[in-house]
Amino acid sequence: MFEMPPTSRITELAATIAENTAIVDQYLTANSLPTPTFDVDGPPAVPIPHHETHVLAAQDAVIACTQELHNLMKGPTEMLMGIGVSFPTSTHLRACAPSDVATRRPSTPTMS
Repeated sequence: MFEMPPTSRITELAATIAENTAIVDQYLTANSLPTPTFDVDGPPAVPIPHHETHVLAAQDAVIACTQELHNLMKGPTEMLMGIGVSFPTSTHLRACAPSDVATRRPSTPTMS
């Protein structure tokens, strides 16, 4: 009998990310809610109500798994030594650059 080789941790994480992202996406689509985006007119937060515990659990799983996958893909040396630009920093830069966010902020501070 042919045995499948064991699945690597990075493959397991990628599958978990895909499965749980689908849960969140299906919930948002079924409820006509906007999907996450860094577009200027996008929602400021992911609109999942507190009573939707299974969807919130899926969102938490995606976040935890992406962080672990990120760390594994960097490797121990780069992760521990802080070599290179961190994931949130580079992601934010890529998200902000096309919409010119830096020049669109108010010139005077506002309180809300």
